[in-house]
Amino acid sequence: MNNLGQDYFVGDIHGNYALLIEQLKRVQFNFNVDRLFAVGDIIDRGEQSEKCLELLIEPWFHSVLGNHEYLFLQGFDNHDCWEILQKNGGQWIKRWFDTPSKLLAWAHLVRIKMPLSMSVKTEFGIIGITHAEAPADWHELESLKVNEKSIIPLIWQRRNLIEPSGTVIYNIDAVVHGHNSLESPVIINNQLWIDTLQKTGSLTILKDSEVFELTKGKY
Repeated sequence: MNNLGQDYFVGDIHGNYALLIEQLKRVQFNFNVDRLFAVGDIIDRGEQSEKCLELLIEPWFHSVLGNHEYLFLQGFDNHDCWEILQKNGGQWIKRWFDTPSKLLAWAHLVRIKMPLSMSVKTEFGIIGITHAEAPADWHELESLKVNEKSIIPLIWQRRNLIEPSGTVIYNIDAVVHGHNSLESPVIINNQLWIDTLQKTGSLTILKDSEVFELTKGKY
């Protein structure tokens, strides 16, 4: 729990470092004591993917893995993944093909700093984070065997948003996702999708209290 400052949650940043910093200053984010939790896809599309990767070094910044970071990692073993990435806003990696050590350093950062899920303890309850969606029981993530089959739903799947079953995510108070481009945050049961950048040109940044205000009474 953050006993010194506020905890914030942000949607897919997609290489828009300057916009992120501008909006954080607008909400009076305190870089010394506050924390920011991102839902993944911090790279691609925008002009500052490199700066967004460097955010992983900052003590105030935390993020789960998104499908764009997954493709970035997979590209080291299968260059077809980098081809897919470049067709989806990842042209920035071409600037570093002659400096593979830099790409490897960023890949190392992604591997050690971007887990598939996070649980954030707040004074209001525990907020879970995955990029795309979560299993019906949050505890399943604790015993998850990490392989391609188990990763895909967490970073790619849209079923919980497109075809909501009416069930909540159990053993967690609220869950925040990105991945789906929206005009405004969408709340279904105790899940909240906050990827608004592509549709609006603006990042959704919410305090932990706002996450609970939005999801309260929805399930």
